[in-house]
Amino acid sequence: MELESKVIDSPANILLLSISGRIRSGDIKPLENEFRRICKGPPVKLILNVQGVEAIDSSGIGELIKARKDILAKGGRVVLM
Repeated sequence: MELESKVIDSPANILLLSISGRIRSGDIKPLENEFRRICKGPPVKLILNVQGVEAIDSSGIGELIKARKDILAKGGRVVLM
């Protein structure tokens, strides 16, 4: 799995996170760490680009749901692309 993070609009705190490859339980740690880093800061508007994802297992789905919940709890937003 590869991650690429890009700030789209700094004042509005809009972030594009592109994920490619496979999101599965054995390879999910980098994604967990990235979501944790994103959630530590101010409320973010996250655009999550999953166009390059080849496969995702239940652990991957769980991580996406958890991240969305955490971001929304801080007043952020998540858009899936």
